[in-house]
Amino acid sequence: LKPAVCFAGFLTSILISCFIFYAVYIENESDVADFWYFLGGGALVGIFVGLLMCWAIRVGAAVLAGWGGLCGGLILYEAFIFHAGVEWLFWVTIVVCAVGAAVAAFFLLDQVVIISTVIVGSYSLIRGVACYAGHYYNEVTMAKLVSEGLLDDIDPWYWAYVGGFFVSLAIGMLVQCRSFKKEKAEKEGKKHPYLAQQT
Repeated sequence: LKPAVCFAGFLTSILISCFIFYAVYIENESDVADFWYFLGGGALVGIFVGLLMCWAIRVGAAVLAGWGGLCGGLILYEAFIFHAGVEWLFWVTIVVCAVGAAVAAFFLLDQVVIISTVIVGSYSLIRGVACYAGHYYNEVTMAKLVSEGLLDDIDPWYWAYVGGFFVSLAIGMLVQCRSFKKEKAEKEGKKHPYLAQQT
């Protein structure tokens, strides 16, 4: 859990630094080279934020769950919700899923972390393949296609990526749940040596 939480804090710091850069330089392309300062600063701060989140594990888990909720919201929109044909639902779906997952992590830590990491991993796998193979639409582009009524022009291979995400999600959930049950059983066996001997 701690390495995943540390990475989530690191990634969040970099993302925030990039948002700040684009907000400052969105109309001033002459200073685009300053991006590397923002990226380096975000990475440096991210190291400390990641370590801090390992210390405050529930807060870190909430951030990690938020990332999982964000990725889940993106896929939900791309798979089903886009049929509504309303562009603002794209942002509402992402925000609601991210915040909902982050809040749930405070109450169901293990379960939410498992689900979030599987979603983030599956989404990253699909996007990674798409970077080389192509035929996958950016989420913002997808929202624009919906708003312009161009759903019939969507590449059929795009739906193969969406299907691949759900297959990867199912496999990841199966592996992580089995691993979690095994780890939990081992911990209970250590707490109760007599039960461990019986098994």
